[in-house]
Amino acid sequence: AKQWYQRRVRGLFVREQGTVYEEGVVVEIGDMSIDILVLRYGIQVRVWRDYLGEGVEFQVKQKHWAHITWPPGEGSQSKAGSVRYELLDKVTVGIKAARQLFKTSGVLPRPGSLDGTDIVSYDGVYGVEDV
Repeated sequence: AKQWYQRRVRGLFVREQGTVYEEGVVVEIGDMSIDILVLRYGIQVRVWRDYLGEGVEFQVKQKHWAHITWPPGEGSQSKAGSVRYELLDKVTVGIKAARQLFKTSGVLPRPGSLDGTDIVSYDGVYGVEDV
């Protein structure tokens, strides 16, 4: 019952706040997605290849790493950018409300798009009370 309640509260929080950016760790790389453990909330967020945006290339090598390339954008995001994600890499992930009520999904920000955004950073060992 506790987990059910926590999922509902988290889903409502994200739905009200919009996309929330947090630090996480890459825990799994699949052919169509990347799973990221968000330590602050103790949740695993899946970032689907199909939801990265139009024209984004997603390449996976034996589930050890994924290379994502964003095309040149318009306006202030005019440069193309690419990032290589490996297992246990520290990343910033956006947690947003999914289409289903009380569900969340993840987004990976385009390189350089979060410059100047205040994101809490965690260093050191995590205890149960920190999660």
